Amino acid sequence: MSREAARVVLAAGIDIAGGKHDLVYRNDVSDQGSYGIVTIVFVNSRSGGFPNARCQSGRTLPAGGCFFNASGDAIADNTLQHNGTFENPTNGDLADATVADSAPNCYRGNTQRSGRPLAQRSAAAHGHGFFGVLGVQVCAVRAFGDCDNRSAALSPLSDLSRALHIPFNASTVRNARAVYPSPGHYVASPPGPQPSLRP
Repeated sequence: MSREAARVVLAAGIDIAGGKHDLVYRNDVSDQGSYGIVTIVFVNSRSGGFPNARCQSGRTLPAGGCFFNASGDAIADNTLQHNGTFENPTNGDLADATVADSAPNCYRGNTQRSGRPLAQRSAAAHGHGFFGVLGVQVCAVRAFGDCDNRSAALSPLSDLSRALHIPFNASTVRNARAVYPSPGHYVASPPGPQPSLRP
């Protein structure tokens, strides 16, 4: 798979990569190119500097390394606006690019600034769980290293699906569009003040 640890998703406001039981609550996320808030899988080719960790809460891959699925996370009461400006089909405010798990992620009460409720764009909604269009586009935003186009994304997804014994049909996503600027070729707006949880 990747020769180094997974990287953060390019131009995502909040990226939960392999996190378990995290709370993302009452944030204001706007003007992100790929996703406002995204939960994704995490693949680490090393132990992260902890030689005795042994993939705790993850799955050991046959070729070495660990696979972590973001699960049991609560994404609640966040306000999002103008995310997904890169305009790939799955880009937007919320996305769940994970695989089926006994503790699914929960998206509840998230709205646009206008107050309109938002639903996450789940991996399942884009074909065959993580191993579909959303997986290709998350991979293409460097979640797995250097897969900067759809053809480069198919190989790591295929390798991972074999390691996890999860079916992946590359032909169903071969025409998925995944176009992103190179790092450093876009300008992010300065962050706005975040509301305090204190009264």
